[in-house]
Amino acid sequence: MLAFGVLYTCYGAMWEIEDWLDDNCQGQHSLVIDTIDEDLVKKTLRIMFELESDKTSFVGGYAKK
Repeated sequence: MLAFGVLYTCYGAMWEIEDWLDDNCQGQHSLVIDTIDEDLVKKTLRIMFELESDKTSFVGGYAKK
């Protein structure tokens, strides 16, 4: 069950985030596009985590860079 989520807005490639999640999450996770602008540049992603520690790691690690 993926009980912990975050909305993350980005302008770059989604594969970078997917790679980070694959390399750094201990539990399951999913990533889907929540919204995208008409130029296909600005995206809001809904990222869900099985473990709260993975969400914390994402917010404190990847999302802060």
